[in-house]
Amino acid sequence: MFNIGDYIKASRECARVEKENRRKWQIAYWMKALKKAGNYSNVALYGAGEHTRELLEYLSSDPGMEENVLEKIRCIIALERGRDIGKFPVITVEEAREKYNIDLIIISSSIYQNVIYDRLKSYSLPGIDLLKIYSDEDHVVPRERAYASYDEKNVLKSDIDFDHLQRYGWALGFVRGKVVVDMACGSGYGSGWMASVAEKVIGVDISEHAIAHANKTYGNTNCEFICENISNIELDLQADVVVSFETVEHIVDEDSYFAAIDRILKPGGILLISTPLAQSNGVSISNPYHTNEYTRERFCSTLEKHFGQILWYRQDSGNDYAVSIDDGSMKADSGSLTIMLAVCSK
Repeated sequence: MFNIGDYIKASRECARVEKENRRKWQIAYWMKALKKAGNYSNVALYGAGEHTRELLEYLSSDPGMEENVLEKIRCIIALERGRDIGKFPVITVEEAREKYNIDLIIISSSIYQNVIYDRLKSYSLPGIDLLKIYSDEDHVVPRERAYASYDEKNVLKSDIDFDHLQRYGWALGFVRGKVVVDMACGSGYGSGWMASVAEKVIGVDISEHAIAHANKTYGNTNCEFICENISNIELDLQADVVVSFETVEHIVDEDSYFAAIDRILKPGGILLISTPLAQSNGVSISNPYHTNEYTRERFCSTLEKHFGQILWYRQDSGNDYAVSIDDGSMKADSGSLTIMLAVCSK
């Protein structure tokens, strides 16, 4: 039987290990890039965000590099002048060139490095080389994970965790006695919860660590987990219900994603799907982990292209994220609408 206390403990541990793995991956790339920086005299980091702060912290920890690259860093470049980060001024690229005679700019971003690189290439920067930390081939953006953020007294620290729980609680009413596939299941807490009432639940996620953790923590005779890209998934069974919460906004190939759902669902089966409300379509500005954003209109038109019957639901930040039925179109004034949900069938 699923226990919310298990979720709190297991999700915290899963998030900790995932963070450690991400840091090992980062350091491998940092070391390779920073050794190249040893050939330059005046170095600037482009980007005043969290990635730069983590990189500076790593350099300050004396990792045993051949040359002390930290001593060669003169400043941090941003679009506009900002507050200093430690001893380093945050200034524009023009100021960095004039004041410090910069000969190398390291692009310090794990998400926007190609955007920044193209922007810098459009400037006239004679005598200044540009260095990407991550290769284009191996650049991997960590996805949002469905892990809990609890303090030491097991109190929720943010609304996002609570709204995830509300969605899975809502799903229980649709999955009782059913065969269920949970697409992008993360650490598996939602799959485990649904398995307490469903006939069988299969959780699918692309993270090897998350799946290993989920199988160990929630796997049992009616709940199993598979490591797979959800858009390529092939199963030996067909599901009564496919659950896909907070997934479609991370998908690059929308058609392959819905084709996979179509393969998995048995005739007459239903899809439970959700995505955050966006103010504009396209690539996310506010959330770098999203490859696409969905307005009410885009979400409606996307689902109507693939399904003939749709019931619309919503979660509102002003209503403790409780799931409630929408007016039937999802096109009314949003109010405090935060998450859009739908129940879909062919």
